Amino acid sequence: MIKYLYILPVGALILSSSAFAEISAEHDSLENELAYLAAERQVVVTASKIVEHVDKTIATTTVITQDDIAHIGARNLLDVLRLVPGIGITQNQIGIREIEVRGVKTSLSEKVQIMLNGHPLDHNLQNAGSTWVYDDLPVDTIKRVEVVRGPGSALYGANAFLAVINIITQNAKDLNGLHTSAGWGSFDTQQYRASWGKQFDNSAEAALHFNFTDTNGINSPIPADSLSIQGLTSSAPGRSQLTEGRYDLEWQLGYQDFKLDGRYINKKTGTFFGATSILSDDRTQQDYNDYFLRLSRNWKIKDNLTVDTQIFHDFFSIDNIWQLAPAQFARFGLQDTRTGGEIQANYHVSNAQTVISGFSYAKEQQGNLIDQSGIDPAHLMPASSTTAKERTRERWGVYIEDVWNPLKSL
Repeated sequence: MIKYLYILPVGALILSSSAFAEISAEHDSLENELAYLAAERQVVVTASKIVEHVDKTIATTTVITQDDIAHIGARNLLDVLRLVPGIGITQNQIGIREIEVRGVKTSLSEKVQIMLNGHPLDHNLQNAGSTWVYDDLPVDTIKRVEVVRGPGSALYGANAFLAVINIITQNAKDLNGLHTSAGWGSFDTQQYRASWGKQFDNSAEAALHFNFTDTNGINSPIPADSLSIQGLTSSAPGRSQLTEGRYDLEWQLGYQDFKLDGRYINKKTGTFFGATSILSDDRTQQDYNDYFLRLSRNWKIKDNLTVDTQIFHDFFSIDNIWQLAPAQFARFGLQDTRTGGEIQANYHVSNAQTVISGFSYAKEQQGNLIDQSGIDPAHLMPASSTTAKERTRERWGVYIEDVWNPLKSL
């Protein structure tokens, strides 16, 4: 009896360990399967301009979902981009953030194509970079962010040389009602947001997003600047004046196959340090206005042939006053407009192959130039030598792409 008393517990222990190992293996297998299914559900449209699974695209693509954004506590677009491998964020002396891709950084992120729901945001003649306005875009209304690292100029033009970032916002189906939020924080920061969306019975839908932000900024101590280091008259030591006030409104209106969408942003800021590494006071001001309006339609010609068409108008203006020295100021401003359209045909040859071709045209104009200087903002005169001038540029592009998955043919 004693022999069996010792054997039975050992046998039970062995059976228990074996059962636990099987349960653990099943649990790991289930987690792996769920992770695979989650990856399968993630689709992107940025890599090849058609809907495809993120793990099937040949481009190096990262998708950051709304849940990912909530888990990390991101407050603006650049907080989200910091999660992406190969992406770095820096800030220049005037407070504008810049995006670095795989160790390469260009002035004001001009070679990183940023888009909102597939519409390019950085096509203006002054500078292609859109981080002037969209660097601190609130994330409350973002559904997902698609980041394609590497050149995408064949599909999106010269500005997509380093990367393409497509911000997808919530539509009427995602919202299905009214959502509001408010927040307060350090440096007298306040933020308010309201979103509303509804789908109607007559194949119509509407979505609206409104954001308002106001803050005094970090107000960092600046012990010295380039003037004080040389022993010249300077405002240093002092503090940075990176104040900011912004509001933006986005709209998405749809009826059957038609869609009208756009976004307007007004942004006023101070400066982190200064345009010429000179400590600036609160008389330095940056004023930006940016909007786009787009009308698009999807045409179903046949079961395997669809055509996407769109026309658009973009507007961007800047009116900045910079302090170049304690008694020297400069004012610079201009307006950029872009009007054009695009047509894209999608032909599904088979389940494994899709051929895409398209044509785009845009006319860009730069005008209303301001170039002044003086001893203070109230006494500015036209500069003696003006390098900026009114310009007009027309550009068009033709592209064709064959997306083929040979594994489906095997």
